Amino acid sequence: MKMKLTGRMGRSVCAVLSQILAMIMAALLLYLSTGYLMISRYGIYFNDPFKQTQCFEETEGFKEFFYRDICTLSEYMAVSAQLETNGVYDEEKTIDVFSYVNRYKSSEWESKTYPELIYKVGDLINWELEGFQFEEFEEKEEESEVVQTLPYLIESFRPVNLDSIYDLKLPDTMTYDDVTSAVTQAAADLTYNYDWYLNYKPYFENETNLKYMMLSKDQDILLTNLENTKDLSTSKLIRAFKTNGTYLIYHFEDNTIQEGMLDQDMLVSYKSVLRNFSYNYPQGATLYVAVLKHSSDALGQWDGSDYYAQAENRYRKLDTKSESLLLFALLAGIGSLVCFILFLVFQPIKAKEDLRGFDKWFTEIALGFAGITAGIVGGVGALLTETLSCEIDSISMQARNQYFVIGVFWTFSLLYLLLLLYAASLVRRIKAHAIWKGSMLYYLLHNVKRTGKKTVELGQKGIGLLIDNKSFLVRSLGPYLLLLALHLFFLMMGTFGVCLIFIMDVAVGVFLYLNNKTREEIAKGIRKICDGEVDYQIDTTRLYGENKVIAEAVNRIGEAVRHAVEVSMKDERLKADLITNVSHDIKTPLTSIINYVDLLKREHIPSEKAQEYIRILDEKSQRLKQLTVDLVEASKISSGNITLEMDQLDTCELLKQAIGEYKDKMEEKNLQVIASYPGEEEKALIYADSRRMWRVLENLFANICKYAMEGTRVYVQVAIKKEAGKQENETQTGQKTHVEMIIKNISAQQLNIPADELTQRFIRGDISRSTEGSGLGLSIAQNLTLAQGGTFRIDLDGDLFKVVLGFPIYEAR
Repeated sequence: MKMKLTGRMGRSVCAVLSQILAMIMAALLLYLSTGYLMISRYGIYFNDPFKQTQCFEETEGFKEFFYRDICTLSEYMAVSAQLETNGVYDEEKTIDVFSYVNRYKSSEWESKTYPELIYKVGDLINWELEGFQFEEFEEKEEESEVVQTLPYLIESFRPVNLDSIYDLKLPDTMTYDDVTSAVTQAAADLTYNYDWYLNYKPYFENETNLKYMMLSKDQDILLTNLENTKDLSTSKLIRAFKTNGTYLIYHFEDNTIQEGMLDQDMLVSYKSVLRNFSYNYPQGATLYVAVLKHSSDALGQWDGSDYYAQAENRYRKLDTKSESLLLFALLAGIGSLVCFILFLVFQPIKAKEDLRGFDKWFTEIALGFAGITAGIVGGVGALLTETLSCEIDSISMQARNQYFVIGVFWTFSLLYLLLLLYAASLVRRIKAHAIWKGSMLYYLLHNVKRTGKKTVELGQKGIGLLIDNKSFLVRSLGPYLLLLALHLFFLMMGTFGVCLIFIMDVAVGVFLYLNNKTREEIAKGIRKICDGEVDYQIDTTRLYGENKVIAEAVNRIGEAVRHAVEVSMKDERLKADLITNVSHDIKTPLTSIINYVDLLKREHIPSEKAQEYIRILDEKSQRLKQLTVDLVEASKISSGNITLEMDQLDTCELLKQAIGEYKDKMEEKNLQVIASYPGEEEKALIYADSRRMWRVLENLFANICKYAMEGTRVYVQVAIKKEAGKQENETQTGQKTHVEMIIKNISAQQLNIPADELTQRFIRGDISRSTEGSGLGLSIAQNLTLAQGGTFRIDLDGDLFKVVLGFPIYEAR
């Protein structure tokens, strides 16, 4: 059976031939290009084939990589000087931290005086790896009594010359923050240099034909990777460098270079790089660098696998055969192009309706898919080629070259195969006149045009209904019904409709996700405002619709709350300031009154009425003085302007002392005190301020003396309570323990007031206000107790007045 040349077999033959010839052309060109290719740990470089030179050292690739090696070698020698002793890493080596961190700042360093702080290199590296830790401590300024919280460095490793960095005597221009900053910076730099040093040491010691030697001013070898330095004199080594051909000699003292077969334009760059590391050689030194051309007793064995050697070997292989190979590559390319054109010409002519598969995709989607697949193939191929040829340190230079050629070859082959497939589809579309008629834009313009106007009108009405109608049912059910209708409509369109449904569902999902994410941001803002962050504001720049309205309302609520809090705080401050200022203003005339009353008492006035007047003046002035003191103290407590001196306190002893202090006053009212305390084996110790606790008990006992019924009993009890649960102040049995001080008495007046109101300011149980109280005693007692971490509770049972003070039991700290 005869087959037409233009049939399927002809197309297949043309496609296969075009692919094979293109691969042959690529292989020949890649083979030719390897002569101009240089690959090293720094990357890939192509020499210009139109700038051929007689000498490999004059190629741009050699100049580029030799310069890169000089840059890296300079840094490597500087790092080695920091980390090595006699060519071996020495963690016991010491450095001066300030000299190290200021090594690049010669002029600034000379103008400043820094203390000496010596550390071991290994200690700083280990410290950086473990992590620096700080703790805070408080420091009080003597004049202003302002307490500052300062960071304190926890010294996991100590300096060599000191017991601690805080033993340093610092100049006036420095602080300990500068010291800790210098230590952490030095540790970070050394750790980075150590990792870099481990990465490059094998290369500069064993894996390159680049040989170097650093001589001091006295001709002593400081650094080198030569192996035979002990058996040869320095002068012989220097001659070996100079006779090698490719060499560089740099003098650190005067920043000059002696070059051999090096590019003159690069000398300034060499000087700039090497001068950056001259701080390691303040006395002057000379650097000798050479790229081996052959093995020698002085410079060592030449390595044929080194990238200099590999690149030079390929460069020298470029001979007359390259012209023949280039001709064959050109013929293969022409043949591939001819077969490619025939392959496109032989594509069948079909009607638009007869196209199948990929040819029926919308033009825009097909072009996008073609571009994406080509980009993926090219990107993955380039990434694998780069990774295999440049970023793997464990393979040889020959393997790097092979991986590079193979990677480029197969990437080109796959891309050419995709070109055949997509170009054939494009030609079939052109012959079927389906480029425009098969596009999505054409479909939308011609198939939607009829119903476009009606759809726009319906859409406008629907949107207006959703916006204007406030019914939740309409706003939620309307979009849902619209979505169902669109699903049904698209299902009738077949495969394309299913694709549109998928796109629409994805869009709806994204919309719901963004809407819920917005609601979550609003809920987060509400929670923050509820938790007290009244300054928190929800960002409404990207919100829309109802969410934006809700967010703006929440922001306004937060602003209103913040304003209310500010007003309330301002009022409290004004009240506290008013009380304090008035109290201070009263103190001066009050002191004069008390002093003059005292003087009158000493005059021994014979008139009994005058003596009675003086007594009343004395009592009222003392009462006014006590009221003033109470007002000032209440103001300080409410504003938090008090200082507590917390210490161990025995509640039993404190109560016994208070009972003894008020014994006479209680006997005057015929009050009997009945006290009970824990056994001697139990210590009712708490952690509190003794002076403030005495004021609490003083107010409570004074309150008893004023308001207790005469001839009754006063019960004072100290109890140690234990409750199950894992809280603070746990005992070994897993129980929390606290101390309670309970004081009970019978009130002389009827207690017809809630217990919580008794602790408010200027509130007294004596409603007639016939007693001498100020109404601040219980309020001061409660606030002082709470300020010390205790609890204060008042229980009323008829005329029984009961106060319970609770504190966690004291434990050794």
